Amino acid sequence: ITDAPQNFDIISFDHNNEVVDNAGAVERYIAYANIDDNPNIKAYDAKFEPALTAFGVSGDYLEVTLAGDLTAIDYEVFRFQQNDDGVNTTDFIDQVGPGEVAIKSATFDGANTVFVLDHEVTGTDIIDPGNAGENAIKILAKPSDYVEAYFEDTDGLVEGVSDVYYSNKIVIREIDSAAKRNTTDYASNAAGSFSNFASTNGINVGDASEFGLDTFTETMAWVDQRDPAIKLGYDETNQRLTFDGVNGQLGKGTGVGFDAFTAYSIELDAGDNGLGIPALGESPEVSLESDDLLLGEAFLADGPEVRAINKRYGMEVEYDTVANVFNISSGTTGEAIAANSVVGVNVAQSSSTVAVGRYNLTETGTVDPTDTAEYDFNKIGKGLNQILGYPREGVEGYTEPTGLISQPATTSGYEALMDMSEAFTITELAGENIFNVVVNGVSASIALPEGNYKGDTLAQALESRINAMKNPISGRSVGGVTVEYDVDLNNLKFTTATTGEGSTIAVNGALRFGLSDIPLGLGTTTVVKTPVQATDELGRPLYIAPNGEITPNAQAFADNMVEDFYPLYLDEGELTFDLDGRLVSPITKVQYSGDLTQLTLDFTNATQFDQAFSASEIEQDGYSAGRLTNLEIDNYGNVRAGYSNGQNVSLGKIMLASFANETGLKQIGNSTFIATAASGDPELGEASEDGFGQILSGSLERSNVDITEELVNLITSQRNYQAAAKAIETSTSMTQTIINIRS
Repeated sequence: ITDAPQNFDIISFDHNNEVVDNAGAVERYIAYANIDDNPNIKAYDAKFEPALTAFGVSGDYLEVTLAGDLTAIDYEVFRFQQNDDGVNTTDFIDQVGPGEVAIKSATFDGANTVFVLDHEVTGTDIIDPGNAGENAIKILAKPSDYVEAYFEDTDGLVEGVSDVYYSNKIVIREIDSAAKRNTTDYASNAAGSFSNFASTNGINVGDASEFGLDTFTETMAWVDQRDPAIKLGYDETNQRLTFDGVNGQLGKGTGVGFDAFTAYSIELDAGDNGLGIPALGESPEVSLESDDLLLGEAFLADGPEVRAINKRYGMEVEYDTVANVFNISSGTTGEAIAANSVVGVNVAQSSSTVAVGRYNLTETGTVDPTDTAEYDFNKIGKGLNQILGYPREGVEGYTEPTGLISQPATTSGYEALMDMSEAFTITELAGENIFNVVVNGVSASIALPEGNYKGDTLAQALESRINAMKNPISGRSVGGVTVEYDVDLNNLKFTTATTGEGSTIAVNGALRFGLSDIPLGLGTTTVVKTPVQATDELGRPLYIAPNGEITPNAQAFADNMVEDFYPLYLDEGELTFDLDGRLVSPITKVQYSGDLTQLTLDFTNATQFDQAFSASEIEQDGYSAGRLTNLEIDNYGNVRAGYSNGQNVSLGKIMLASFANETGLKQIGNSTFIATAASGDPELGEASEDGFGQILSGSLERSNVDITEELVNLITSQRNYQAAAKAIETSTSMTQTIINIRS
């Protein structure tokens, strides 16, 4: 066949398996169907090519008569294959369909077997005897017990991954008892297990090259690639691989009988393979009797499939159930502002826009070749079609710039406890290589590899792993986050790619990096209010006089050159400025009275300009932030802390306890004593008071044992032992002499 595969083709092949049968090659069949561009295949052991006169009706059900006695074989279903040659009709397959049809009964009449199928016949066109206008019909029966066929794909190979990739290959493999043979059986078939592939579509026969079966590769493996005994998964939260052994395939009672499993990298000498899998001998074994997983080390997945170069961040699609429309918004907001239209804006400010379009379609559903999709006047393509509410006429799918200037979420760590501009080492000790990060609701526990870092390389390592974060449930990923090291402040700064109030970032790490309990970073959106002049109960505009009195003086409103009256905007006490940044209201001191205190605020020197912040006057009445530099304890038990800003703060005092009988204390180990009835109750007091000793900070207590006396006692004991031993020796010798005299 030189054309593309037909809708209902049959692929035949020879199957050699002397374990199953000793008859040599057995012809088996693969049913191919392609309905609505959804191809599928299935293997069968039997094929029939009956004449059109073999089909009839038994009651209302389809009847098929086949030659010979076929009742000995349990044919449960029939599958029909019928192709369209463009000349004859295909009414049969159009009515019966491409699926398997169950067999209700099978009887042998002495010459033929009559099958009654579970399909009610509609009309008589498909079963008229001798209907020469109907294309030939083939029947596939007995789904194969020895082989199966499928399109090779990745479905179900990795847990939690819904995307499926196809290799565009057909796989035919032995199953059940046919697959249980040794290499000797396999080698005994000189022609191989499968051979002589051919395709039959009812028109002509070819070499099945259109299915890619003109060349094939045979493999032999005990692992079921479609249902592996080790389930591979990916832990998005901790950015590592997981391995789960299936006890039903490997454990006791399966014929394999393994107790445990492990996974290791191909680097047999040391280290890992870049995927966080330890080397041989370093990877732990996991018992198949438990539900434990074999966990790899955290690694960075930075391939092109994970992080596209041109990825957009923060795009959101929402469906309005009230208006029945889709809303698409960008991850940043902004407002188009012309140059010099606002104080402080000297150049034109760009805005956030969203444009959505699609190709025009023809009546057959294909892309209109005249639709060039040129981006002209903010529209994509040409035409009048409208799908999902997105039109194609005029400037379609384009939203004018809306929103306000927004800022990303940022958070900065405190000053590190070490100089991160110099090289330092990160280890797994106390979990200092673990960083918990949450960005826009996506969280992960990031583990950095042990090794040497500097501030900038630490920032780069964190940035790469933060941008590989992904929510395992929603699939939402993180991207565009930047991490910077400030050499002057000796700290790390984190910034999101998305802006606005919906942007958040939280980071928690080791104290030595200044990342312990740092504040949550929140994105902000500028809020602009248009001042509206306040009015009284009669609707008259209000003004404020230099003495603070509010008045609806109409003359002051009309003249506006009256020096003593100024407008009062919005609420009382709110500050308003003119376009030059000068204060307009209020112009006098404002007094706030309360039950406890009275506060007077003077805004006369206040100004407002759209420019960077700067301090014009500095008056310090406090101390700068300081770090603990030393801790001192004096003879009186006072504990004082010294800080780098020169402050010396008293933290408390050490209390002492005295007992009437110190020898009555009970020792409980580690130089620790407890009070007893013999010692009496403790009497608390301060150091250096009567009856209490002093505290010597930084000193070691001398031993209360007299070394000389104890040494003399030791020598005396040794001499006594030697004298006693000598007396025993003399007595023994005399006794032995007496015994010898008597004998």
